[in-house]
Amino acid sequence: MGGSPNVKKFIVTIVLVLIACARHDDILPRLDVAEPPIPRNFLVETTDQITYHLSWEIDDPSILKEYRVYSKFAGSSPVLEGTTDTTVVEVNTQIPIPGVSFCVSAVTVENVESSLTCASAE
Repeated sequence: MGGSPNVKKFIVTIVLVLIACARHDDILPRLDVAEPPIPRNFLVETTDQITYHLSWEIDDPSILKEYRVYSKFAGSSPVLEGTTDTTVVEVNTQIPIPGVSFCVSAVTVENVESSLTCASAE
């Protein structure tokens, strides 16, 4: 089977690339990070739709760096309002905001964020 030297080099290069790509044990091992606990019993209370009192419980706060608090309107994505290191916060708005929900997540010291827990004022 004859062929130009460039074609043979190309085929050899492709074969070497395929062999190199088939070995993946040189990839860094998976990091052993703690799965963050999900905030539970999340409660949102308000009397005037301007000041919201948020509280939640967490199973293991020892592995956490912070909590992230989000606001959310129907049909929209959550917007980060801020972070806190406590499980009770107060959010103040400039004007009444009917229909707003709040969400909270827990963030580990490795910066892994839990799923959001959401609730609205009743």
